[in-house]
Amino acid sequence: MQIEQLSTNQLKRLVKQAVYNLTVAALLEKGEAKRDLLAVRDEMRDFLKKLRKGNASLLEVYSELGFALISIAILKMESRNEKVKDILTSVEESFY
Repeated sequence: MQIEQLSTNQLKRLVKQAVYNLTVAALLEKGEAKRDLLAVRDEMRDFLKKLRKGNASLLEVYSELGFALISIAILKMESRNEKVKDILTSVEESFY
């Protein structure tokens, strides 16, 4: 489904689920990987707050989701934990 076709509530639900999954993945990691996962999660959480206020334009939605996808792909390649890779893959697939 295209981003333009998603309602605001569907987009909020998608981002909220991604924040939750990134938190779970961060609990399974240690050190720098954990900090990186939490940083991406915090960015997504800030974006969720912006969505709730209704201040997000379509360009901001594209840029935030693009940032998240690129960050998740990099973190997935760097991770050695298979459970974390599975979680990040599910988050990545939910954005498509």
